Amino acid sequence: MKAKKILINKLVFYVVTFLAVIASLFMIATTLTGYSKYRYITFHPNYLLFFYLITVSCILMVMLWYLGEWFAKRFTGWFVAFVGIMSIPKLILIAMFKLNPQSDMYSYSVLAGSRANGDLWSWMYHVGVLDLDNIFPHVLHIADFYNILFRISVNSNTVVQYFNVMISALTTFLVLGLAARFFGRRAGMFAALVFFLQPSWYLYTTLIGIEPVWLFCQLAGISLILRLFKYGNFKDWRLWGDIFLIIVVLFFAENIQPLSVVLFIAFFCFIWFRFHEGRREHLAIGVTGTISYKPRFVELWLPKIAIVLIIGACFTLRQIQPQIDRFYFGVPIASNNVGEAYTLAVGTNPKTHGVYSDALINRIELFNHINGKSEGQKFIYFNSVFKKQIKDNLNYHHVHRDWDKFVYSKYESLMKPAYAFTEFSENTRSNDKQKQLIPRQIVDTATNLMTAPVVALLLLVVIGLLSQLFSKKENSKTAKDRNGILLTETIMLGFFILFFGVEVQGRYQISFYIPWIFIGSLGMRTLMGIIGHPSILDEHDRR
Repeated sequence: MKAKKILINKLVFYVVTFLAVIASLFMIATTLTGYSKYRYITFHPNYLLFFYLITVSCILMVMLWYLGEWFAKRFTGWFVAFVGIMSIPKLILIAMFKLNPQSDMYSYSVLAGSRANGDLWSWMYHVGVLDLDNIFPHVLHIADFYNILFRISVNSNTVVQYFNVMISALTTFLVLGLAARFFGRRAGMFAALVFFLQPSWYLYTTLIGIEPVWLFCQLAGISLILRLFKYGNFKDWRLWGDIFLIIVVLFFAENIQPLSVVLFIAFFCFIWFRFHEGRREHLAIGVTGTISYKPRFVELWLPKIAIVLIIGACFTLRQIQPQIDRFYFGVPIASNNVGEAYTLAVGTNPKTHGVYSDALINRIELFNHINGKSEGQKFIYFNSVFKKQIKDNLNYHHVHRDWDKFVYSKYESLMKPAYAFTEFSENTRSNDKQKQLIPRQIVDTATNLMTAPVVALLLLVVIGLLSQLFSKKENSKTAKDRNGILLTETIMLGFFILFFGVEVQGRYQISFYIPWIFIGSLGMRTLMGIIGHPSILDEHDRR
């Protein structure tokens, strides 16, 4: 029975890893071809310079490995100090460029500021401030979270900017801990350095997007999930405390980013198909620190039963979320299927290549401002419009047989690492025409500097995945490597498949950051082990 389970786990692992390799190569291809389709009219692609910068980025990755190796051999406080010092330029950017929020960030800012001033959600609804946000409740959740930050400090967007700088630094330390747990301390330091210094992410965390908090929730959820394996019985109150915390973290993540449903599925697959990591998993640590052997049933089934309870609770909460929101905000909130229909209607639209559709929004905006219509009637109309759009989109793709071209062009829109420069310039400019007046040299430089490192990182991802397709000695090190890869590649594949259907924007590629960073760190460890550091390959055995 045990041998059969190991065989099934290996089969699942190799299949998922092979699919992840294909997905990674596809993302590299769309990044390279999408590079020439940048949205600024002042951008002029230069492929020779671009490939030169990719080479430079690969060299910088090697340098970051050696820097991480230096930190790995020393007290962690040195790395904490480094992150603190390297965060200072972010604070300077915040001071130099006054924020003028646009689009989603404008909604977060206005709603949070209004609520912090004492305005009720019901009042904002009646005067029309909420507009269409009651069919996109995650906007309300984000604004309410920012409102809390405003209330405990001052009512200013700068508070959120400083908070994002702080939370991105804390997330870096979580990356370090988790990557080191799977792949060793050197790889962990490298992962943390790449995550923190990735140009697009570095710049984006100076704005008021919710993504820094969302990634923190992802890693906090992973940390808590891993704790499920240390308990020896179902009566341990710490187990139930961790289960509760996991539910809270995942529920909060889903409230601020509906794409978080991918995490539910990824965590479930990880628990059920992970590899045994050695003798330590037979041991349970009691509340008083006592160590005992786990019963066979507990070792096999406690984490699986726990994750079933967690996923069941999360999906249940997701189903009753509209009722919870209606009670909390005191305003009409559309059911989940309206928001889901919208993102599918936009995500399958051949005219916009799966990106935001002005025509669709304008159509429902017109109906939304018709007096005498109840919210129920509006929600029914919105849903019918979205479903009709989905049907029209699918019919178009079926007739023209262009699904492959559509998905490819959609991913070209998604895989634009210069999204951060776009978001930064749009949210700090003082007028609408300023965007197209940015000098060509600045646009070209920013685009090249932000795109090249992502290509280099994706190459490391491919190396890391390919290294797992070859036969390895069965030991605890191999099991940890496989578990780290299985968890992160499942998350990556989940988002990769999800983006086939839903709306995309350049900043949505942030969803891939955790998998890319983790798998890329293993890729660099493998590469450095091959070219001159064979001792790295058995680092786990010495830990």
